[in-house]
Amino acid sequence: MWLRWGGPLTASESQTPEALGARTAARVLLRLLLRRFYLVVVAALHPGHTDRQSRAKLLLKAALLPGSRRPRLVGALGRLVLGRTRCVILDISDTRAAYFKRELELPQAGRDPWLRPTGLFIPEAARRPAAFIKDTDVFFAGWLCNAARRWAMQDLCVLQAAGYRIHLPDDPLPYPAYLEAIARAWLVVSPDGFGWDCYRHYEADFASFVALTSRPAYPRALPLRHGVHCFHYEPGPGALLGAIPALLVDKPRLERMAAAAQARVLAHHTRARVAERILAESFRDRSGTIPKRTRVSARGPRAPALSRD
Repeated sequence: MWLRWGGPLTASESQTPEALGARTAARVLLRLLLRRFYLVVVAALHPGHTDRQSRAKLLLKAALLPGSRRPRLVGALGRLVLGRTRCVILDISDTRAAYFKRELELPQAGRDPWLRPTGLFIPEAARRPAAFIKDTDVFFAGWLCNAARRWAMQDLCVLQAAGYRIHLPDDPLPYPAYLEAIARAWLVVSPDGFGWDCYRHYEADFASFVALTSRPAYPRALPLRHGVHCFHYEPGPGALLGAIPALLVDKPRLERMAAAAQARVLAHHTRARVAERILAESFRDRSGTIPKRTRVSARGPRAPALSRD
């Protein structure tokens, strides 16, 4: 059972979570009392966050907030509801045991043992669109928020004028249309934006393309390897003018790399795999071992199995 009360988890999901009405609350409480769950996920109260929330939800948060500030009361209620089931608290600002950070430099993780790397995740593979014929050489879309992206756009316009099939949408695409567009392309240019990590790097799960990304500025956990899962380049004026034509010559290699990227993403960057990693680290005991495996599935509970990959 998943008990989720919060905002969207990925950009492709609805902005409005399911209403927590009387029926839903009764069903959830019954499942808790009968221990019919593998994982319970609840959002932190965050009293300052009021955007796009119903009046009923705001009133409930206001009623729960005073009690949430009393650890003994919360602990007693938790023991009453969950019994002896082991618990872990995951909070967006928690620093008591571990802090899971995206864009984490590995040297920093070594210096600060409470910091743990985590990555972006994409919707599950079941949402992958149908395969499309590759009729586009390169796809690029994004805010021109820095020099790397502006240089990329300039180079792609030059290549487009030279006859290469470059898809540069004029307006933001609906998510299904965006997935179709990247599925039709051999290469997807993805320079860093407000940070290096970007959903587009990992959306090879949805479509057999190879990402052409700006080179990461620091070593990362679970990297997409240059020449194996993607290509890296050094941003600059004209950097793509020679790189893209050279890469498009060897289409069989691009097909092999796209398959490797899909396997990498499915192994480490789906919602279930990221959740498994966080739970593995959170439930790790003092001896440093990981307890009995328990797999988290976006499609519902299944046989226990928690990956250490």
